[in-house]
Amino acid sequence: MMEFVFVHRDALIPNIVEKTHQNCPSVKIIALRSAGHKGVSLETAKSYGIEICRIPPYSPHAVAEHAVALLLSLNRNMHHAFFRTKQHNFTLDGLVGVDLFGKTVGIIGTGDIGICAVNIFLDFGCKVLCYDIKPDEEAAKKKRFRIRDNG
Repeated sequence: MMEFVFVHRDALIPNIVEKTHQNCPSVKIIALRSAGHKGVSLETAKSYGIEICRIPPYSPHAVAEHAVALLLSLNRNMHHAFFRTKQHNFTLDGLVGVDLFGKTVGIIGTGDIGICAVNIFLDFGCKVLCYDIKPDEEAAKKKRFRIRDNG
């Protein structure tokens, strides 16, 4: 008897609550991997006695900053510098990266995290191109980035 279901791709499964109840009527909890519950009917879940659990809200700024930090680390070869320093090798050979200023950065998704990343890269002096399945032209105008289409 199954009592718990973890949904990894909740936004892509229409009527997840109904389908779960039909196929596994003993399920009491559906856990989502997102902070929101987009596409999941809380009312329907309640009517079936199913509790919906989701992760606590996270900071889109922290996620975007972490992604940018990873990019900076790769760009400046920080992982190589770390290991060289442990070996008392302080040469810069092969460690110098390129400036981000003036470069074009591509971002997929212009939700909260994507917009935070856009702001960071704009502050670095980058040109920003974005792609989103639901383009927000108003946000693009306000934030000074371009949205690319499929063409």
